Amino acid sequence: MYETRTPKLTNKVKELLSSSCHQPHKNGSNSIEEKYGIPLQQYATEQSWMNCIMKLGVQSDIVFYGDSHTRWSDFRQYFPNVSICNLGCSGDNLNGFIRRVEMVQKVRPKKIFFMGGVNDSKSMNLEDYLQKYDLLFSTIKDSLPNAQLYIQSMLPLNPCMFDKYCDNNKVKQVNAILKNLAERHGLTYIDLYSVYARDDILPMAVSKDGIHLKIADYDKWAKAIKQYIYE
Repeated sequence: MYETRTPKLTNKVKELLSSSCHQPHKNGSNSIEEKYGIPLQQYATEQSWMNCIMKLGVQSDIVFYGDSHTRWSDFRQYFPNVSICNLGCSGDNLNGFIRRVEMVQKVRPKKIFFMGGVNDSKSMNLEDYLQKYDLLFSTIKDSLPNAQLYIQSMLPLNPCMFDKYCDNNKVKQVNAILKNLAERHGLTYIDLYSVYARDDILPMAVSKDGIHLKIADYDKWAKAIKQYIYE
């Protein structure tokens, strides 16, 4: 029988999720903004998304979990003989990934391919990256103990995006954290940075804006993960 466990918000989870919370309302009420640090509309959208997954009984072999890099992918065209659920959310960050683990759980996947973190890169230091990734991976493993979790590296950025996000030295430092955590948790690390980097940057030939891939260039990503899809 496939085993799932309800994600529990430990004190550590609550502390990290509250790190970006808004200031309390004047009336002192406990609002969604205060509790999760996100607008009510965003929270409602996430809950509706999860409710839809649950009510439709969505179940897939594989979940792709992440931000806009994942959202704009369609790996079904590369792997048509496996059922795939795309849970990519544009603009999502590490707090959001931790909060949305229950959404992944509802799909009951056998494999989870995660990529994310670039949306935190402007403001988050390396120690916080370490803590939040560690918490995220632990939460996923505890909630879906039978699923295989694959950690995909962050992609390089084009220099036109350095001011908005970070330079690629920091991206490589974050990827080193991901690789070390994957080893510590017994997970598979997949280096996608090297797949796309040319002269240590993301070339505009494969990117539509300096951060996101052109749709046609997801084929390189698909080739890099093919062995893990079918293992």
